[in-house]
Amino acid sequence: MNAVLVALLALNLLVLGVVLWRLAVLSRLNALLDTELKVLRQVPQDQSLDLDELLGRGKRTVIVMDILNPMEVAASQSWFADRFGSVAAPLIRRIVYDQAVKNIHREVAKWGVQAQVTLHRGA
Repeated sequence: MNAVLVALLALNLLVLGVVLWRLAVLSRLNALLDTELKVLRQVPQDQSLDLDELLGRGKRTVIVMDILNPMEVAASQSWFADRFGSVAAPLIRRIVYDQAVKNIHREVAKWGVQAQVTLHRGA
């Protein structure tokens, strides 16, 4: 009976050690992410991205598209968006952008263009 209790105690101590180690790793990661978040919060929200800095000069050419009227686009395509757009605006904007990515990818493929079409959401 004593051997079983000792084995259970050893197993519990081992599990506790693993949990504490994992907690320490996650704590360090959380501190790094918190530092990064503080830096990112200092960037003005209305500031456009510096694509030269992001992509490097002369390395790539990109096309940037900003949909200026997502609610009007949604209202023209859906009676739900037309009537309930003000209530569900964030969801409707998200759907419009997701659909735009799919449409762009499909249309440029018709031209024989191999493109990586991705969506980057701001904070």
